[in-house]
Amino acid sequence: ELGYEIVEFNPEEMFDRQATFEGYKLDLAPTLEKASYEINLEKKEGEFFQGGRREVRLVKKENTQSLYILSIFPLLVGAVV
Repeated sequence: ELGYEIVEFNPEEMFDRQATFEGYKLDLAPTLEKASYEINLEKKEGEFFQGGRREVRLVKKENTQSLYILSIFPLLVGAVV
C-alpha cells in the first residue's frame, strides 16, 4: 500500500524513545466518490493555520497500472539516451 503506517506512541513499550511528531490518522475508503480531498488545520479560535491546508489524493487500485507505466517512462527514456 502507498502512504505511511502510523504507529501510536506507547511510553510503556517505548520507554527509551520520545515521540518525534504528532499526527492524525484519516481513514479514507478507496470507494469514496471524489479522488481528491482537502483538509485544513484549524486553531481553537476557529481560524485556519497559515500553511495548514493539505490535499489528500486517493490512488484507486483500478488506476495503478497507468500510474506504474507513467513512473517507468523516465527510466526507459534514460536507458535509451
